[in-house]
Parts: sequence; structure tokens; C-alpha cells
Amino acid sequence: MNNEYIENQGKCLYSSLQWGKHSNTANSGCGWISVYNIIHSKYPEVTPTEVFDELKENAPLLGGRLGSKPWKLAKCLRKYGFKARIRLFKRFVSPDCFGLIFLYMYTKPRFGAHYVAATNVDNAVFLGHNCTILKKPSSTDDYCALLKRHKIRLLLLIEVK
Repeated sequence: MNNEYIENQGKCLYSSLQWGKHSNTANSGCGWISVYNIIHSKYPEVTPTEVFDELKENAPLLGGRLGSKPWKLAKCLRKYGFKARIRLFKRFVSPDCFGLIFLYMYTKPRFGAHYVAATNVDNAVFLGHNCTILKKPSSTDDYCALLKRHKIRLLLLIEVK
């Protein structure tokens, strides 16, 4: 049984796993890791390898060069019994939301995008996993303001119930 969230995709046991034809987990695996972290918060008996195996064939986007397809991540969450809905940009998040997966775009130090899982710790207050800037519980409004201060643009979120 695994009792850990994956907090750093580049330094975890799974960092060398191939993600698509052209990448690996360290560089492009944030999508499957965010799905694992949400599933882990409700089903700690599910292993990272199970989630990886579920997503490795169909979720990589452009051979893994662009990470993961958000609709495949949502589909995987649904398979585990969650209701997962993709929402573009910032919208109201209901307090009964179990977790969120954010996809944001950044330009510094280089151009890229990153998925982050956030679990609901208290009435729409979320704690982020596998990220550097959401290390304390925050509301979605506070998180979006933090992203804006760092000049990071929120592209979409997957609301999980």
C-alpha cells in the first residue's frame, strides 16, 4: 500500500517511465501524476503504476511532447467513480468539490504547461501536489491570484466530485 502523494515528478521513483514516444515522466508526466494524486486522496490502495498503466497508451499528447490530453485524464477519474468535468479558465468551484486539476501555462524560465492536483482539505480550500507555489492550503481565488502574480496563465481546470 502506498501512503504518499507524488510531490516532485522529476525526483520520484517513476521519473524515468516513458511518457509517449518522445518524453518521460520527469519532463511530461504531470498529467498522470495529478490524476494519481486525486485518486490517492480517496483510494490510497491504488498504486501509481496502476494509474500510469491506465493512461500511458492514450493520454500522451503529441507523443508526450505536450504532456497529456485533459479529456483522457477526466475519463480515467470517471473510471474510478469520480465525476470529472473540464472547465475552461477560472469559474466558481463548489465547496463540495473533492479535488481539482489545474492546467496552467508559464513562460519563465522557459515556455511550458503544467498540471497540478489540489485536494479539498476544508470547504473549498485546496492543497496542491507536485507544484512549487501551492504549498499551503488556499482557495481557488487565492491560487489564481498567486498564479497571476507569477505571470502564469490558468488554461483549464478539471473539477472532481
